Amino acid sequence: MIKALISTALLLVSAVPLPAHNDVLTRAHKTTHQIELVTVGEDVSCSATAIGPHALLTASHCELPTDEMEIDGEDAKILALSRDKFDHTIYLTDVSFKDYATFSKDPLEVGDNVFIIGNPGELTDIYRQGYLAGVRHSNPFMLALGVEEPDVFLFDLNGWEGDSGSGIFNEKGELVGVVSVMAIQHLGSEDSKKSSVFMKFMGSWGLKFTEKQIEDAKSF
Repeated sequence: MIKALISTALLLVSAVPLPAHNDVLTRAHKTTHQIELVTVGEDVSCSATAIGPHALLTASHCELPTDEMEIDGEDAKILALSRDKFDHTIYLTDVSFKDYATFSKDPLEVGDNVFIIGNPGELTDIYRQGYLAGVRHSNPFMLALGVEEPDVFLFDLNGWEGDSGSGIFNEKGELVGVVSVMAIQHLGSEDSKKSSVFMKFMGSWGLKFTEKQIEDAKSF
């Protein structure tokens, strides 16, 4: 499940291969998980990243009203959750994670290399690399009206439904975002059956958790 959004203006740069060391990929892989939530008549399958001994970070639009989930096919209890209001949710679970990711303190710059390990469609643990292609900035008119609308970071990397909630890692293996949207530009009318996808980017809002939310997740 991925939210769709139409983007009209992007700042693009040439792709740069990601010199990701095997150790970086191995550490990141150990922190990535597949989650599934089920309610009557509805189920979602998404990706998530362990950020604490019992904490998983994913996309809020993957949530369903239930206190149970599957993590990598195993039953788990949802004990608590916290959100940052920008499509990011931290689940606190009864499952213990030995390996978990840390957050980058460095600001993202256009051209920065990134990678994800997600679960697109029927596939699991699929590695992809890309780079920050551009930023869709907040609308100043909406901000003037008191509507908080954070920047959307747009990454040139392949993604699909099921990748929602995947951690976006920098070259050091630190989290810089979470897959939440597909930014799509169409040839022709968006509603036309003859319309084809011309350009697609994966997007993430900036992480807006408070320091307390992060510390609570690490110490739970």
